Amino acid sequence: MRKNSLWLLAGPSAALRTGLLLLSGLAALTLACASPEAQEVEIPVVFENGALSPETIRVTQDDLITLKVQSDAAGTLHLHGYDLSQDVAPGETADFMFAADATGRYKVAFHYPGAGGAGHHGTGGSSGGGGHSPAESEIPMNIDIGVEPDKLGGVNVEIITDGFRFAPEEVNQENTPGAGHAHIYVDGVKLNRVYGQHYHLEGLELGPREISVVLNDNQHGELMMDGQPLEAKTTFQAVELGYMVNPDPQPVEAKSAMSLEVMAHPDALGGYNLQVIPAGFRFAGSKAGAAHVAGEGHAYVSIDGEHHRRLYSDWLKMPALEPGMREITVALANNAYQPYHWQGRPVAATITVHAEPPAEDTGGHDHGGSSSGQETEVDVGYLEVLPR
Repeated sequence: MRKNSLWLLAGPSAALRTGLLLLSGLAALTLACASPEAQEVEIPVVFENGALSPETIRVTQDDLITLKVQSDAAGTLHLHGYDLSQDVAPGETADFMFAADATGRYKVAFHYPGAGGAGHHGTGGSSGGGGHSPAESEIPMNIDIGVEPDKLGGVNVEIITDGFRFAPEEVNQENTPGAGHAHIYVDGVKLNRVYGQHYHLEGLELGPREISVVLNDNQHGELMMDGQPLEAKTTFQAVELGYMVNPDPQPVEAKSAMSLEVMAHPDALGGYNLQVIPAGFRFAGSKAGAAHVAGEGHAYVSIDGEHHRRLYSDWLKMPALEPGMREITVALANNAYQPYHWQGRPVAATITVHAEPPAEDTGGHDHGGSSSGQETEVDVGYLEVLPR
């Protein structure tokens, strides 16, 4: 911090002393009204088991930042947007220094050198999880699915499991017995990951459609039981396309305080894992289209103001977004599709992410493929620079 000093001459006159005191008071008033000066800030950062902690690093504009980085792997931490990099190595603390002069949300990636990245958890294969080896489940489990038409279009899929736990917070991490996520397919084409028991499908082509769901471990390997994939299939007659906006979206006032927080976690295989943390609200995917029950329902996700998907659980796998600053909004609704309001305002949250162009080879992950002479880049977190 700068210090203002007032130098007094020996034996000043009374008038001079009065003038100096007035100037001193004016300087103090000016400093009190000015915005806080830039600070030198040190932030401990740990990269371990393929994950960055904290995953979102928040700083204030114009501060001089030093990230004290400890890593269990050799490589390079890359701050996109600022286009700055810092080499790191196990057993050492690297000082990643920069001036936070531009506000916004910027992707942080980790570059694994050469062949060392090819075997890292969460890399390899396609963005859909292809190329990951099937794995025999260590715990007995089974799966079934049910499909029902939705009143506003599309279909609602219920995934019924025994011995299996959905664990979206563990995706791309070490496998845990009995935990993972699902992949959903229509006519043999994978549409998305599924992170909960209920999922809404939109935009099905008319006619008979085969819907299948496969259970996968945290590293996207198809789970097997007695050598057979843990998969459930059914055929559904799609009679109308897509999703219809509620023709009478009268809001319903929540009976008690209701709010939500939204976070977009970059996924190592591309895109984002959207996490929704509600308060005073409970997801009830099985009741979409049913009567209103206070405090329960589902959510709607939009990207830059355009409808993206209805959400029945607190996690959603999102695709890679168009390059640039993108706004993701999540709004809560009741079972009858009515938007929730609290104190006259929609219960919704909007976040902004800085989406970058995907790499040419694999859509933004596994740069260099399996070539031992290339490096692998994995998105691990964000830097948020807040206005001063």
